[in-house]
Amino acid sequence: MDLVAFADETASGKSCTRGGSISAYVGSLGASLATMVANLSSQKGWDDRWKEFSDWAEKGQAAKDELIRLVDQDTAAFNKIMTAFSLPKSTEERKNNSHTSHTRCNQICY
Repeated sequence: MDLVAFADETASGKSCTRGGSISAYVGSLGASLATMVANLSSQKGWDDRWKEFSDWAEKGQAAKDELIRLVDQDTAAFNKIMTAFSLPKSTEERKNNSHTSHTRCNQICY
């Protein structure tokens, strides 16, 4: 899916993962930009601060990687909730799956 299609899908009224995944992805882009600046700053002319910029680049990469992991984790949690909601309302399976999915989502988010 290209970026235009992704934005259109996000803006639609369809049930799909949005808020948490998009927030984590936007955060990863911010971390990527900060890492880019740190990497560019560790080049010639900044020799006396090379270690500092290298450290920040490593931290930025780690933050980006964690945020990307959280995109996938949020999507998986959302999919579990949607699966639980698709079960007939009166079944014990739905009650159990809904409760478990909500509990797991809260654990991931907090």
